[in-house]
Amino acid sequence: MNSFKAFYFNIFVILILLVSIGTLGCDTPECCGFGCGILGGSSNCGSSGPISLPNPQPPISLPPSPVAKPPYGIAVTTQGDFVVTDFRQDAILYLDQNTGALTILSNASIGTGPNFEFPQNIAVTPNDDFVVTDFALDAIFYVDQFTGDRTIIADQSMGVGPDFVSLEGLAVTTEGDYVVTDLGLGAVILVDQFTGDRTIISDESVGSGPVFVELEGIVVTKNGDFVVTDTGLDAVALVNQFTGQRTVISDSTVGSGPGFIYPQYIALTQDGDFVVADSGLDAVIHVDQVTGDRTIVSDDNTGSGPSFELVLDIAVKLDEDYVVTDLGRGAVILVDQITGNRTIILDDDSGPEPTPIPSPKPEPIQDPVPDASVTAPVLLIPIGNEIIQQNNSDIGCSFDLFRGFGYEVFFNWTDSGSPNGIKGYHLLVIQSNAIFPLLDIYVLESEFTFTSCNSFVIDNNLEGWMWSVQAEDYFGILSPISEDVFRFGPCRLSNSDNCSAPF
Repeated sequence: MNSFKAFYFNIFVILILLVSIGTLGCDTPECCGFGCGILGGSSNCGSSGPISLPNPQPPISLPPSPVAKPPYGIAVTTQGDFVVTDFRQDAILYLDQNTGALTILSNASIGTGPNFEFPQNIAVTPNDDFVVTDFALDAIFYVDQFTGDRTIIADQSMGVGPDFVSLEGLAVTTEGDYVVTDLGLGAVILVDQFTGDRTIISDESVGSGPVFVELEGIVVTKNGDFVVTDTGLDAVALVNQFTGQRTVISDSTVGSGPGFIYPQYIALTQDGDFVVADSGLDAVIHVDQVTGDRTIVSDDNTGSGPSFELVLDIAVKLDEDYVVTDLGRGAVILVDQITGNRTIILDDDSGPEPTPIPSPKPEPIQDPVPDASVTAPVLLIPIGNEIIQQNNSDIGCSFDLFRGFGYEVFFNWTDSGSPNGIKGYHLLVIQSNAIFPLLDIYVLESEFTFTSCNSFVIDNNLEGWMWSVQAEDYFGILSPISEDVFRFGPCRLSNSDNCSAPF
């Protein structure tokens, strides 16, 4: 595995979409991860589940992006146009394939119904409406193509069955129902299109075959079975729609070609093969449905045009070329299926700006003060190299014999001020040895709690944890950055691999 493993995982565990945690030499981010193996004591620390991140109050969203339209999920309509999820504006965008005209189809001011909080993946229904997963709400929305009206069709209160924990991939079945991957449950779940009832099709208890580790994307094959990507297995796997049986159809041991490093989302080609966006390779990879052979369609060495920076989702156009979202570039990129040539069709500099949406807080004063001073937040907790206890039994996590309870860090700072009103705060947490930060998120209030159940920091990386906060007002003016350091107490390992019993 390489350091992109947890980078993307935390894009999804808010973020965590951009929380990024490296996992060099590790099997799972929750045990092994703040970049280069900072978490976890060994390279085989197991796979009990993802990092646990509690729902903060109020919900968090991603940090301000350097682009105006950071796309996440993408799908192609029956007319050949594109629909894109935009988590920065909590919106669904409609992009005309011919004119490049960009329209907000649904957001807080367009369409009725509950607002999105983190629209993630999107799929087209048989009647050309849309279904959207919301990572923050653990919900599936139905979105009307004409009005933008939003209806939650499955969440904790809609439909019966297992609650979603960490939604990832989304597809529409041949019968018009919905199928999702849930990273937290390690399961493929069928969702009834009418009732929202949820049924586990495949997990460690349902179906045979290799157990899922880090489920990501999913597509429905022409015969109604499911094909998923798993970044923990570095594999593409077939899931039988009736039995839940899991069969790896492409990985380092099945099929020839370059091995996956971080296979994100997947799409079905018109001839029944698959194309995968791999953010570890920054490549689009074609996978043969029969042999599992892997061929790079486009990367730095294949095809011309702007390089990928962090490919994420992928869809197949009606003419069989591909469109991908690139989170690093904040762009939608067209990929020629034959040559691999790349063309940006939407980014910060292309297409008209979508209609702005109302801010989640009271509107700022009518006359902006562009040169206003934004006061820097004062960091309160933790400060002065404060020690964070590990294996903490008071954080609400069950005890794991090999990893202990886990740890929790509470970050708190003073409110900033601006004549324009404070929109939110950018919180960054990184360790001196890490490639990627533990947290790189945007929060609305002046506090945040990060809980990581059943994980620990190895002794070599207890020191050197820096955290910083920068405020932003409603007109994008940033405060000075405030920063301080903290450290972790020793994990009290009973040996080089395992955490000891509780304190």
